[in-house]
Amino acid sequence: MSTFKYTYRLIAFVDILGFKDIIYRRDANEIFEILRTFQEEGLKETTFESGPKGREKFDFFPQDLILEKNKEDMEAAAKQDRHVSVFSDLIVISYSNHKEYFWWSIKELIDQLASLQDRLLSKGVLIRGGVTYGKLFHNGQICFGEGIIRAYELESREAIFPRIIIDKNISRFKLFQSLLEKSGGHFKLEWYNDGVQGISHFNGFRGIDKLLNLTTSSNGYWREDMEATPKFYVHMNLRRYKEIIDSGVTESKRAINLGKAEGERALVKFHWLSNQYLLVLNALKEVTEFNDKYGKLELEN
Repeated sequence: MSTFKYTYRLIAFVDILGFKDIIYRRDANEIFEILRTFQEEGLKETTFESGPKGREKFDFFPQDLILEKNKEDMEAAAKQDRHVSVFSDLIVISYSNHKEYFWWSIKELIDQLASLQDRLLSKGVLIRGGVTYGKLFHNGQICFGEGIIRAYELESREAIFPRIIIDKNISRFKLFQSLLEKSGGHFKLEWYNDGVQGISHFNGFRGIDKLLNLTTSSNGYWREDMEATPKFYVHMNLRRYKEIIDSGVTESKRAINLGKAEGERALVKFHWLSNQYLLVLNALKEVTEFNDKYGKLELEN
């Protein structure tokens, strides 16, 4: 008979916000596409599994962690021991605590969660989650242990808003702080006013005002070779965020008018999201056309 043991693992628990409402408001084809995207992002190949070519852009990583051979990549992936479980509107991702690759696993997980946020946002869907470190048994779809309970508590009780928060027992790691320092400021995390650290849909906008000011082609949306400028991508993302916030606020107010308690809870989340959005616009205040187009939110009406 097999003997199963807990191991200490890096764990992410992520949930689609308002999924019940999505079920009632969208048709089966839309829901299928949302869940297919959710599952694809969770199950897609990781950096190690996709080979060294996929890691060339991470030139700030220590050279001794950049492996040169596919064989070594496969060995590294095995040591990371990554597992993913997906059920309907929630996903659990975990990595082993192998000391040689744990630093990389944290970076890889944060990148993947940021990508998951972005892909679902393109479909008008927000997610929330928690990342922690603890005891877990995870093999295929079977997943249990104290670690997943803590990750669930982070998502359901502490994150509150459309963001993925990092448990303080990870952010205190010297390894984690080292990752923040060595990433040269490109790591997709930020501190929030309530004292927690995490990933939100707006992390990617950090420093974008400087990018727009420094990019000579940023006066328009297209360069002469018809490649999009950074300004174009900012424009597209702001438009997406505004549409989602306005739609969410409208639906929340409608639910409140019908006497539904979930309307009030949803409105609190969209109020937080609106504040994050307006912080981005404030950073871009020199680009007046952005504020003219996207500065007025449904929340203010």
